[in-house]
Parts: sequence; C-alpha cells; structure tokens
Amino acid sequence: MSREHERSSQLEAPRSAFALRADLRTLALLLIVGVYVASCVLGIRWGLPSRAQDAALFGDGPVWRGEDIYRLAGRGWGAADRGADVDVDPIVRGMGEPILLNESAADIARIYLRYRLYSHQPDEMIVFRALGGMKPSERDFDPKLYQYGGLFLYPVGGLLKWCGRMNLIDVGGDIASYLDRPDEFGKFYVVSRAYSAAWGLVGLLAALAIGRRLSGTGAGLLAAAFFTLMPVVVCMSHEGKPHLPGAALMLASVALALRSLGGAIEVLEARVEPEVAAVGQRRQRRAWWGMCVTCGASVGMVLSSAPIIVLIPLTAWLMRRGETRETGTSSDAASASSRSGASTVRWMLRVAAGAGCAAGTYLATNPYVAINAVRNRDVLRSNFGNSLDMYEVSRVFEGLVRVGELTAEGATAGVALTGLAGWAWLLRRHGAAGAVLVVPAAVFLLQFVMIGAGKPAEYGRFGVFADAALAIGAACLLSELLRRSGWRRKAGAVMTAAVALLTARGGYAYLRNFVTDEGPEGSRAQAARRIAEEASEAGRGYLDVGVGREPAPYCCPPMNFSAHRLRLFPSKEAWRASGSKTTKIWIETSDTGAFSEEAEGGYGFGGDETPISWANKPMTVIVVSGDSP
Repeated sequence: MSREHERSSQLEAPRSAFALRADLRTLALLLIVGVYVASCVLGIRWGLPSRAQDAALFGDGPVWRGEDIYRLAGRGWGAADRGADVDVDPIVRGMGEPILLNESAADIARIYLRYRLYSHQPDEMIVFRALGGMKPSERDFDPKLYQYGGLFLYPVGGLLKWCGRMNLIDVGGDIASYLDRPDEFGKFYVVSRAYSAAWGLVGLLAALAIGRRLSGTGAGLLAAAFFTLMPVVVCMSHEGKPHLPGAALMLASVALALRSLGGAIEVLEARVEPEVAAVGQRRQRRAWWGMCVTCGASVGMVLSSAPIIVLIPLTAWLMRRGETRETGTSSDAASASSRSGASTVRWMLRVAAGAGCAAGTYLATNPYVAINAVRNRDVLRSNFGNSLDMYEVSRVFEGLVRVGELTAEGATAGVALTGLAGWAWLLRRHGAAGAVLVVPAAVFLLQFVMIGAGKPAEYGRFGVFADAALAIGAACLLSELLRRSGWRRKAGAVMTAAVALLTARGGYAYLRNFVTDEGPEGSRAQAARRIAEEASEAGRGYLDVGVGREPAPYCCPPMNFSAHRLRLFPSKEAWRASGSKTTKIWIETSDTGAFSEEAEGGYGFGGDETPISWANKPMTVIVVSGDSP
C-alpha cells in the first residue's frame, strides 16, 4: 500500500511542476497581450483634425463655413474614372519658379479642406475617400482603390456603420457638414486605427504559434514579445492602414503551412515512421486549405502582400517530398520513375488548386478588380498607374542599403542581426520547417529591395512581415542558446536581455511620440505657435512663407493661410535666393532630426527620431528678416 502511495506521489510531482509551468506561460502570454493592447490605446487619437486649430487657421477673422469650403474646393471627388488615391487637382510645377499657392479663394479653400479632414498621416485619408465614393443606394460599392484591399476597406466601412447605429459616431453627414465638425470626422480615424491594431493581435498570436512550432513554447513567447515591442509594429498599430493586418495574415499563412506540413516535416527529418505521420492527415489538409485562403486574404488586405503566394508552391513541394519518402524506395527503376512522375503531377495539381483558392479569396474580397477589368478599365489604370509611378525597380544596390537601414529602424538592429543568424540556424537545423518561414520572408525582402532606392523612411511600413520573421528567427536562436548549458546559456541570456531592451527602447520612442502628438506639445503645435509669434512681431501680421510641399496637416503647421503669402519653391536654396520686403519663413519636415541645419533664426521642433512615423514629426522653421538674402 505504501509502495502504491509512493508511486502515486512520484507521478503527481511532474504534473504539478508542468501545471505551474503552464500557468507561468499563460501569465507571460497575458502580459504580452496586455502590453500590446495598452500600447495601441495610448496615443490612438494622435494627429486628428480638430476645431482646436481654428485660432491658428483663421486668426481674428471669420471662420470659413464648411459649405463654402466644399463649394470652392470639394468638386471632383469621387470621379468615376479616377482612383481614390489620385490627386484631384495636382499642381503643375514650373521651370524652377516659385508657385503662389493662395492666390484665389479656391486655392485657400483647398488648403483649409485638408486641415479640416486630413490627419497627420498623409495616407490615412484615402480610406475615407474610397468609402465616400461608394453609392450604396445604387448598389455601387466600388472603392476605386485597389492597393488597399477590400478586406481592409469594407470592414472599416462596416464598423463605421455599426458605430453610427450605436450613436458613437455621426455617419450620416456629408463632406460639408464634417468640414464644420472636424472633431466628429476625427473619430473615423480612430475606428480604422482600432481595426488595424486588432489585426496586430492576430499577428502576435501567429508569431507565438510559429515560434512554438519551430523551437518550443519559450521561443514562441519570445517571438510574441519581440513582435509587440518592435518599432514598426508600434507604429503601424497606430495608423489606419492595411500593412499590419496584411502582415498578420501572412504570419497566419506561415503558421498554417507549418501545421499542414506536420507529418511531412517529421518524415523528412526522419523523426517518425511514415505510418505514424499518416495519422491526422485530414487536419493537415484543412490547414493546407486554410493557408491558401489566408494567402489570398493577405493580398486582399493589401496588394504588397503578393509575395506570400510563393508559400503555396513551396508548401506543396515539401508535402510532395514527404509523400515520396512515405512510399519508400524500390529496386524497380521503372516503378520509382512512375511514382516520381505521379508525385510531380499531384504537386502541380495541388499548386493549381491552392493558387485558385487564393485567387478566389482575393477576388471575393476585391470583386471590382474583376468587374472593372471589363466595365471600367480607366479607373484601374488610374489607381494602379499611380502606384506604379511611386514604386519602380531601379538602383538595386542603393535599395539594398536603404532596406537595411529601414529594417534596422523598424525591427531594431538587435532583432535584425540576431534574426538573420536565426534564419541560418533554422535552415540548418530544421530544413523544411525553417524554409517555410525564411523563403517567403526572403522573397518579400527582395521585393522590398527592388523598389527601395531613394524611398523616405515611412517606406519601412512595407517591411512589417519581414521584420516579424526576423523577430521569430531571433527568438528561436536565443531560446536554443538558453536551453544549452555553460557559457552558451550565459551568452544567450545576455543576448536575449540586450535584444529585448533595444527593441523595447525603440518601440517606446515611437509610442512616446504618438502620445506627445495628441497634445499641445507636438512638433506641429509648437511650430504653429512660433509662426504666430513671428506674424505678430512682423507688425501687420503678414509673412512670406515658403514651403517645399503643398501645405497639409502632416507636413506644415496650421497658420492663417489667407493672411500670408504662401509660395511653393523647388528647393530651400531657391527660397533663400528669393527676395522679400517682409519677414520670410521656410517650413520643412524631416525624418532625422528636429533641426536640419544650424542657421541663424532657425527653430527646431520634435522629439525622438522615429522616422517611419509621422507622429511628432521633426519640423524646422527658419526665419529671415525682410530684404535679407
């Protein structure tokens, strides 16, 4: 009896220890999720349009009515043959001559329209232009925007409709009414940002699943933590754009691919007998079709996710290898050749079926791509042509250098370097399983490099998936070192702490700028106060303002645009060479540094350098007295 009791005690101890470990794992995951949710909520209202800017925009004069602004500037929105992201009235630059931007009331109205409706992120507004161009009463749901997919646009529209029914947002107004109530329109941005951030949770859980599948639960938790802390994830979870949701779906595709290959990978690595691997094939087939659906859905979320489609032939090829291994070998060469030929045919059929499933998913979420290919090709040319103009393949080496810089910024240098080493380790240690993560990420990086030359820092948003794959690679390598003994374990602990601290520091800098941009100490608000002070000191309140871009909330602080002379110059040097009888000012934003040059009369505004983000963007205001060169 006592022997039975002793045996029972010996069996209970491992269960208790395992249960405790499980509790700790659950607690760690809840902590990671809590940190992610908190970081998304903090600063989510950054850079929204508001009537709080009225004092800067109109000074002591009358506030322009929304009806007048729209009458003068709103025509042309929603044209049937124009993409939603195409400028309605682009400025034609002359031969190096400055262009007066506020010559007429219509010119000023176009500027005020942007400050009433746009956020501090230049691309967020096109989502609402796309939604606003639809005509549900006429059963016209064409967004005229196709690089941002229907899986992003339609759910955002649905969420806005639901918020309207819950009386959380007034969604029944027209553009003119929102021009009078910019704060109400600002709530639209919060909804789209919340939708994007929610997909980040999917990405976090997918990173957890991939890391756990490749290198155990510890690696999965570490991958989820790195994903949460990375600057590019913090940035994109605060923007109403589809790049984080697209990356989350791509990570989900990788996780499902690993699940679909469970038996095949074990056979290829000789960890189990083929007969054992055959068990659970139905579940693996479901995972295969789920992977095909999520591949198509990721492209349906954002068109730049297209490289993930490489996962379909890759996974099918690995499944084929596993199936070939299962059939064993034969001394009959003809029989072996027959099996190989049949296996190749099955692979081709599987790839075709998977690609068809992905294409069907894409078209189901973006039906107007197919419809307009027949009915309205002009709008497709307009939208895709606008995208192709921005992204062309050139100067590949320069693109490689630029992508390296942006990857170090978005993932942090610690994650990037450790992740590359982790990729090499995964390919050597796990072979097929490692390839499922590394190959699509490498293809994605190749696309990134091909069009990366000369791109601004905000281009780093395209690297979310590759950065996440690097984070998973880093987590797998570090967890392997932590499982070792002696100096390897100590080195792993030091490296893990260093990478985690560097990543957290980078992510916190982005989060702090989002929070700062919400309040009166943001760079644009400070620059606006400085300009108002210069105007009051100028006597008549008249300034000669030079800019390098059309004024908008994201690149120029608010000011009384009807009171000053506002000119667009081809360069800062051209502005310096121009003469003026009154105080002249140059305004510019930059990615690196609040004040780009030490010039007399210059003022710099902004916080930490967070170049991928537009929050608290470094802004320079240079002031030169009248008649000074």
